[in-house]
Amino acid sequence: MKTSAKTPRLALAVAIAALLPAGAHAVDIGTLHCNDVNGVPLQNNQVVTVRGITTGTYPTGTATRLFIQDATGGINIFGTPQYCGAMGEELEVTGTVIHFNGLVELSSTATLPLSVTLLSSGNPQPAPVVQTPLQMNNSYQGDNCEPNESRLVRVGPVYVRTATGGVPTGTYSAQTNYMLISTGPDSLTNNCIMRVVQTTNPCGILNPVVGQPIIASCAFNVTGIVQQFDSTAPHTTGYQLTPRAPADLQILPGCVLAPAPVIAYSLATNNIRIGFNVELNAADAQTTSHYSLSTFQVITAAVYDNTSKSVTLTIGTPLVPSVTPHVVSMSGIRSNLLVAMDGVQTIDLIGGISTIPFIQTPVSPTNDRSRVENQQVTLRGIVTETTLVDFPSTIAGFYMQQAGTTDYAGIFVFTPPFMPNRGDDVLVSGQVVEFLSGTEYWTEISSIDHMQVVATGQPPVTPINVVPANLTGVENDADAERFESSLVKLSGVTTLTTASFGEPFEVAAGLAGPDVVPVDDLAIEESAYAPWRGDVVDVIGIVRFSASPPLRRLQPRNWSEPPTGDIHVISKTNTSDVPPSVVRRFLAQNEPNPFNPMTRISYAIEIPGRASLRVYDLQGRLVATLLDADAKAGPGFVEWNGRDSHGRQVPTGVYVYRLTSADGELSRKMVMLK
Repeated sequence: MKTSAKTPRLALAVAIAALLPAGAHAVDIGTLHCNDVNGVPLQNNQVVTVRGITTGTYPTGTATRLFIQDATGGINIFGTPQYCGAMGEELEVTGTVIHFNGLVELSSTATLPLSVTLLSSGNPQPAPVVQTPLQMNNSYQGDNCEPNESRLVRVGPVYVRTATGGVPTGTYSAQTNYMLISTGPDSLTNNCIMRVVQTTNPCGILNPVVGQPIIASCAFNVTGIVQQFDSTAPHTTGYQLTPRAPADLQILPGCVLAPAPVIAYSLATNNIRIGFNVELNAADAQTTSHYSLSTFQVITAAVYDNTSKSVTLTIGTPLVPSVTPHVVSMSGIRSNLLVAMDGVQTIDLIGGISTIPFIQTPVSPTNDRSRVENQQVTLRGIVTETTLVDFPSTIAGFYMQQAGTTDYAGIFVFTPPFMPNRGDDVLVSGQVVEFLSGTEYWTEISSIDHMQVVATGQPPVTPINVVPANLTGVENDADAERFESSLVKLSGVTTLTTASFGEPFEVAAGLAGPDVVPVDDLAIEESAYAPWRGDVVDVIGIVRFSASPPLRRLQPRNWSEPPTGDIHVISKTNTSDVPPSVVRRFLAQNEPNPFNPMTRISYAIEIPGRASLRVYDLQGRLVATLLDADAKAGPGFVEWNGRDSHGRQVPTGVYVYRLTSADGELSRKMVMLK
C-alpha cells in the first residue's frame, strides 16, 4: 500500500542525518546532467538533495548503486551504506555530485556519507522514454546535456545483429554477454550495445534475462536503465541498456518461433535431457518415434516438462561415453502454438555419466587439451575443496575428484549455481572448456546446466602420492598434466624457502633440487606453520592453476598438522632463529564437518596460560564459549553440542571458532547442517 508523503518520514537504517550539511539544496535531477562547455558538471563536488522514484537497485559489496528518476531525468546513486529498497519507492537522497569518467553520480565522500530517506512506497514506475539506437548512441549531445543517462529507456522495435561469440541466435545468460541491436534485420547502422547484469547482488533487483531467446529475425523491445559501457572512453562511445528482469526483453507479436533444441545432457547412464527454445506440444514431445540416436539405441520413453521446456528420453541400454559424441535427431515436433519444427533438428552430447579421467585425458602427449573439449558432459565426483572457503578468491568454483583414481583424477568446476561442501558427492552437467595461459591449457567444466548433491559427508578422497618431478616441467608437461586439479601428497620433501607463518614457500626432493614445487599461500588458516630452509615436511594440496608464473602450484587447504591439516613437519632445521616448538601450535578442523549435533575441535598450545575457544556467527556475535581457563602447553580438545550459551540449538549455517592463547589467535570455519 502506498504511504502518504505527508506522514512522518521513515528514516531507514541507511539514513545518516536529518539535517542537511551547509550548502545542500534541492535540485531537479535533470539539471545535474547539463554540463559547461568543457564537459564538467556545473554542480560537481556540491552537496545537493534530490527526490525520485527507484527504477533499479544494484548493490556492489557493502556499497549502494541504485537508480532514481524524476520528471526531468535519472541519476545513479553510489556510496555507502548499502540500501536494498524495492522499485517504486520514492526516496530523498542527499549526497555529493561527482563527475566520474563522464558519468554523473550522486555519491558518498569521506566526510559526507549518503543520506537515503524513504518517503513513500508502491509508486508506479516512470514510463520508459522511447528511443532509437541512434538516439542512444548520440546521448552525448552538443547541447551540453545528457538526457538519457541513468534513465529508464525502451528501445524498439530492434533486431539482433551480434550476440556474444558471434552467434546471433541463442540464449542470453551471462554477465559478460551482450548483443548489438539495430533498427532492421539487415542493417548494421545505428547500433548500440546492451549488456545483462547477473543477480550476484544481495538485493536481487536487477536480474539477468536468463533463458530469453535471441532470434536474429525477430523484432523485440528492450527496456532498461541507461549506463555507459566504456567509462574511460571519450564522449563518442555511447551507452548500454541494462534490463532489470526477463520481462524487459519482449519479443513482438508476429515472431512465431519453431521448436529447436538448445541444450542436451544426461542425468543418468540411460537418459538424455533435451532443452528447447519454446514450449512444446506435449503429445508431440512425448512421442518416442520423433527421436533417434546416432548410436542406434532404442528410445523407450519421452517425458516432457513444460516448466523447463525439456524432454527426458529414456534409453533401453546404458549410454557409454565416447570421444565421438552421441547425436540426437528429432523431427515432427510442434510448439504449443502448433508451429512445426523446421525439418530435422540435431544436437550432440557425450551421453551417459563420464568419469573425470575420461574428460581430463588429453588429445596427445604434446597437446594437453581435453579430447572432448567444447562438448556437453555429465560427470560425478567428490568435492575436495571450494574456492570460497579455504581458497579466498573472486573466481567461484570447486575441485572434484574421482576417488580411487591416480591419473587425470581431478577437475575444476567453474561458477557453479551453488557451492557444495568438501566431501559432497556431486553430479554436474556442463561444457568442457580449456583456459589458456601461456602454452598451458587448464581443463574446466563451465556453463553448468544441472548440478545436484547426491550425498553429503562422504569419506575424504585419499591424496595421490607424487614426487616433485611429477609436478614440474614445461607448462604443458605431459607428466604434470596427469595431476591437474587433483589432491596430491608430497612426502618427505625439503623446504627451500624461509618465510613467516602462512607465507608461500618452495619444496624439492632435497636442498639441491632440481625439481622445485611452489607451495601457495591462499589458505585462510595461515598461522600454523612457519617454513624454514631445511625443514623436512609432508605436504598435501590441490594442483592448482595460477594466473602468474609459475602457473602450476600446490595449494594446501589449511596449514595445521594431520589428521585434518595438510602440512606435517617431520623435522625442523637446527636453526636458532626458529623456535623448535613452533609446529606444536595448531587448531584443527572440527570433526565431523558439517556436523549435527556433536563435533570435536582439537588444538595445541605452545605457551601455558589463559586460553579460550569461542564460537561466533558470521556477523561476529558470540554464540558459545567452549573453553576459558588456564591451560598447559600441549594438545587438547573440546566438544560442542551445537547449542549457544543459553542452551538453544543453533540454526543451520557457517560458524567461526577462535582459539586465543598466549601464542596468539587461530580461527577456522565450521558448518552446522540440520
